[in-house]
Amino acid sequence: MFLKRPALYERTAQPFWTDPHISGEMLKAHLDPGTDAASRRPDFIARCADWIAALPLPEHARLLDIGCGPGLYARQFSARGLRVTGMDFSERSIAYAREQDAQSEYVLQNYLTMDYENVFDIVTLIYCDYGALIPNERAELLWRVHRALKPGGLFVFDVNTPRYLAGFILFPNKTIDERTKMWYNKRG
Repeated sequence: MFLKRPALYERTAQPFWTDPHISGEMLKAHLDPGTDAASRRPDFIARCADWIAALPLPEHARLLDIGCGPGLYARQFSARGLRVTGMDFSERSIAYAREQDAQSEYVLQNYLTMDYENVFDIVTLIYCDYGALIPNERAELLWRVHRALKPGGLFVFDVNTPRYLAGFILFPNKTIDERTKMWYNKRG
């Protein structure tokens, strides 16, 4: 089943992010304050929330944090006076977020299927989630975010640039084929 190379932008039918083992490991990674593996470190999250809360927003602005994971950013936004809705399709992450944060609303849903219209002053998609989407999903997301925003609303998201990625090479003394084989061999 996994022995052929997928076509460019081919989306697998196999569950990945919602797989019980993967979602458990992702939650552990999100909650590890010493790594930037799934979420950034707490000091960065706090600075990011400060920056976003300082944007020119109406008083008591409504913020939609899509791909919110366990609500690490959402809690910070809420603490800064924003009315927050977090959305993620990981049951485990949403359950954790709800346990930790009674101030925000958390929705278990894939953001590619959200159906809001003129509800939010700001939508956030943090930690390069946009880059994990295939082109038609990106177009779908942008359309849905546009609909969800009130007129003049803001969409804040981050992406990796070629300059950033140039320094991000695992096993720099290996060819891409050698690195790929090492990666798959490590995973068993």
